[in-house]
Amino acid sequence: MKIKQISFRDIIGSIINYPQESLPENIWDKRDNFFILKPKVKNLIQKYAKEIMDNFKNGSLWFKGLFLGSSIASQFYNEETDIDVKIFIDIEKFKKYNPQFFHYNNEDFVKETKDIIDEIVQIRNFKLDTHPFEFIFIDFRISTDKEFIGHFDSLYDVDNDYWIKKPKLVDIYTYDRDKVVEEGERLALKWATQWDLDLGKIKRHVKEFDLVNNYINGIKEGNKKQQLKNKLENLLKLTEKEIDKLHDEKKIVTNQRHRVYIDYQDDIEKYYGMINAHPEVIQLKYLAYWGYLKIIKELSKITKEEDLNKNNIENVKKVIEKESV
Repeated sequence: MKIKQISFRDIIGSIINYPQESLPENIWDKRDNFFILKPKVKNLIQKYAKEIMDNFKNGSLWFKGLFLGSSIASQFYNEETDIDVKIFIDIEKFKKYNPQFFHYNNEDFVKETKDIIDEIVQIRNFKLDTHPFEFIFIDFRISTDKEFIGHFDSLYDVDNDYWIKKPKLVDIYTYDRDKVVEEGERLALKWATQWDLDLGKIKRHVKEFDLVNNYINGIKEGNKKQQLKNKLENLLKLTEKEIDKLHDEKKIVTNQRHRVYIDYQDDIEKYYGMINAHPEVIQLKYLAYWGYLKIIKELSKITKEEDLNKNNIENVKKVIEKESV
C-alpha cells in the first residue's frame, strides 16, 4: 500500500481545516433545516462578554450586540478552533465613559482594548470544552458594511439568534481542500522568494554600514574620509529604499485580499467553499505565518516617522537580527 506523504499543508491546518460534515455539534443545534446556537453556548458567550465589559465603565450604554463568526460558525473547524466573538459597541460613547481611551483613533482603540481583553480571557481561562474564546470590540457602525461582512465566511447574531450571513455548506466528499490551499501557497511563495532577496539586501547594507562606520573613526579628515561618509549616506538611502519597496509590496498583497472581500459573490464562495479559502486570502495567511508581514511592519515603523539615519539604523539591525523569516 502506498503511504501518502505528509505535506506542510497538512501540518499547517490553521490555514484551512478540512471540512466537517456539519457545523460543530457542541456549538450548534439543527433546527428548521439549518442551525441555531445551543442555549448553553449562547448563555456562556453572554456571560463571558459581560465579565469583559465589567472591566470598563457603563457597558450598558455603549454595548450594541454580540456576533459569532469565523471557522466555528462553519464546517471548517477542528477541536481547538476559537469561538470568535465580536462585541459590537458605540466607540464614541465608550470613550466618553472611559476617557483613558479618548486619544486613540478607532484602529488603535481596537488594538489597545484587544490586549486588555486577551489578558482577561487568558487569566480567567474562558473556554468551552477544548475551544478557547476570542473576543474583540468592533464599532457597530460598520456592522452593515459589505467589506466587513465579506471578511467572514459566516456571521451570526448571538442575542437574536439570526444569521447575518449563513455559511456555505460544501460536499465533503468532493471538496478539494488541498487544491484550494495549494493555490494560495503558490501565490505566497512568489512574494516570499522576492522578499528573501530584499531582506538579504537590507541585511548586507546594515552590516556594511557597521563596517564602514567603525573604520571611518580611525581616519583623519580628508578626501578618503569624505568618500566614506558619502558611502554611509548612500547605504542609508539604499536601505530605506528597500524598506519602502517592501512596504509598498505588502500593501499590494493586503489590497488583493481587501478586493476579494469587497467583490465577493456567491459563485466565488461556492467554488472555494468559503470566502477565506480564496487564494489571495490564503496567500496573506501564509505570508503572516512565515513571519514576513511582521518583519516588514516593524521595518516600516522605523522609516515612517523620519528618514533613516545613523541613529535609527540600529533599530533596523535589531529587527533583522531578531526576526527569523
